[in-house]
This record gives sequence, C-alpha cells and structure tokens, in this order.
Amino acid sequence: MFKKFMAASRKVKLLATGGVVVVAAAGVAGALALASGNDEITIKDEIVALAGGWPQSFMADDYVEPEFVDDKNRTNNAFNVADFGEQGNNGWFYRYGTATNPASSKRMENYDGEKYFQLGKTGMEIKSNFIHTAEGTAPILEWRAAKKGQVNVNLTYVKNVNMDKNPSYPDGVTLYVYKGDEAIGRYEVDVKTDGETVVEKELSNLSVDELESLYFIVDPNMNNAYDGGSLYVAINDVDAKGPSAINDVARKDNNANSIEDFGAQGQNGWTYRFGKTGKDSKLVSTDNNGEFMNVTSPNLVISHYFIHPAINDNAILGWKPAVDGTIEIRGKYKKFEQNDGNPDWPDGVIVSVYKNDEKLFSKKVAAPRKGENEISFREKNLAVTTADDLYFVVDAGGNSSYDGGCFQRGN
Repeated sequence: MFKKFMAASRKVKLLATGGVVVVAAAGVAGALALASGNDEITIKDEIVALAGGWPQSFMADDYVEPEFVDDKNRTNNAFNVADFGEQGNNGWFYRYGTATNPASSKRMENYDGEKYFQLGKTGMEIKSNFIHTAEGTAPILEWRAAKKGQVNVNLTYVKNVNMDKNPSYPDGVTLYVYKGDEAIGRYEVDVKTDGETVVEKELSNLSVDELESLYFIVDPNMNNAYDGGSLYVAINDVDAKGPSAINDVARKDNNANSIEDFGAQGQNGWTYRFGKTGKDSKLVSTDNNGEFMNVTSPNLVISHYFIHPAINDNAILGWKPAVDGTIEIRGKYKKFEQNDGNPDWPDGVIVSVYKNDEKLFSKKVAAPRKGENEISFREKNLAVTTADDLYFVVDAGGNSSYDGGCFQRGN
C-alpha cells in the first residue's frame, strides 16, 4: 500500500517602440496606439475498475513528500498560468502519477525554468500554458488551499489538433478533478483532425480545508500520441471581486496612444478585454506583469507590442472617448510569421474595428510562412460621445495556431 510521508506543513512569512495605430481628434495632431497580441459524470466505479492496471512503481512505499513551507499571507485565489514557477508557488505543485489515485503521485524532479519534466517519462511536460502526457502516466497539477473556506473553480482545456500520420491512432485524453481522495469531475476529450477541442467547466462552492488538495489530471488513455493541450485552472474565493478599470479623471480630450498609455485597465480610456464580440466583451481577469490574460481563454495575450486571441475568445482592445466630438482612426496591423510544423495549418486572423456594435472595418490576415503580412485601416470624421465604445478585435478564425501580431501607427 502506498504510504506518503508528509512533513508537517507550516505557515511562515516568505522573503520575498513598437508600432502604433492612430486615432486623433479631428484637426488635432495626436496618436492612439494599439499594442500587439463531456459532461461531468460519476466516476467512482470506473476509478476502482482502473486502479489495478497501473505500474507497481506507483505503489512504491519509499517516496517521501518534500516539506511545504507555506506563505502565511497566501489566499484562496490562484491561476496556474500566472502562478507558474517553483514547486509550491501560490500552493501549486507539478506532479506525475495515475488518474485513479493522485494522492499517491510524486513531484516532478526536473525544472529548467520553462517546463517541468521527469526522466524516464518520455513526452511528459508541464509548462505554464502547455501540458502533455507520457505513455501510461498522467501529468498532475495539485493546488493546496491556503485556508478553510469555499472556492469556485474554472477549468478550461484546449486539446491540440491531431496531426498523426495515422489519424485513427491518437485516442484523446480524459481530464479528472479530485478534491482530496474524492473524484469530483471527469471529462472525456476527443482529438480531432480538423480543429482544436475546447472543454469549459465550472465547479462552484467547493468547501476546502486548510492545505486540502485539489488535483487536476490529464490522463493519456491508452496512448499518448498527440496528447498536447493547454490547461487553464483558476481558483477563487467565493467572495473574490472581479477585475475593474480605473476612472482616469485627468483625461481632457480624445487623443490617445496605447503604446504610451499602456498600463492599468482604464488608463486614458483603454481596456483589455475578451469575448465573442466587442459589445459583449468583459475585462480580462489577470495582469501578469504587463501581460494581460484571461483565466478561461487559453493563450489569449495582450501586451505592449503583441496581441494573440484564444480559440474560444477574441482578444479585444477597448477605448472610450473622454469627450463628445469627432475623431479619426488610422492604423495598421502586422501579422507575424508562423513556424508551425504543418505550415498549411495556421489560418491567420480576422481584424475588425467596431463603434459599439457597428462594424467599421474587417479584414482577414493570413499567417505568412516567411516575413510578415500587414494591413491598414482608416476612418475619418467619426462622431463619438462619452457613451460610445470603440473595439479593436482580433479573432482567431478557424484555429489559434501562430495567431500573434501587433498594431502599428497608420499613415
């Protein structure tokens, strides 16, 4: 029988010029810069049935769990992508083992600053935004609660496309969620040859004890062929407040430059958003040291000189006028080179500009195999009021492979 010897956890204090797009008030020199960017089922019987089929190495009794020295100021708010780093950072641990008994898993021993991997487990790795299985072994994210309370969990997983030479061989993965020894979620994820597969799940009002473990597991099923994907897990106290934008009271006119203005949500009217449309979009959840991302939108990034959409959400820059008046929008968008192993797969992006829900501009931009593709747009004498919103939208199209690009100053 597996025995896990955990040293007593204790809480102690830890020491701790790119391009632009231009919008100017009519007749006034100025610039506005845009920065570039299943069902849950009961599984107890299945878990018991599978338990006897795993290697005996996972039942060894010589593993000693390293001590966890916690941060006494930690809260029950965590996001695996933004928190990614050393074992134990914000309660996260990177492990390997079985989907039938994650409490018997072991911490991965190898970390190169970009990914965790385990010698002898070919193919297995955990990065901030990528996870891949090994044959017969599952990568596991563990999070330990900072305190007793109730939390909400959002899990979003994007399964990469199947490009195996024998497309019938890859058999997908199965996602599991455990609270301690209790399996509370199981989601089968098929692998497709014509697109990514998206799984979006929410587990609400989970009661957790201090240092109780939640496990998020990607099981390889019968083989690990093309088992790569992105796993985003957000855990929040049920009373946690959502993101907000500042009210920039210093604004006097409708001149803005998002390269110069880039910073806090709301600064000089700019917001960084996600959603299916501009009008229905919301503020992204996370500012990770100047890189805006969202907990339910895998691989969506909005940063100073880069913008990248998610397959399930557009990347959107919002801007609100400071005063009623007339403006001009001038801009370019540059689509970066793609380096996909299958250069025919990336399908580029769709760039659009909206005033509220009125489409002012839209164009598809292909993903070049070499160099960059560039488009320009301009809108003269656009009447706006302080009740309006402008949205600059990058849509992934059919897939999100190599969808990075940036906005530039227009002529």
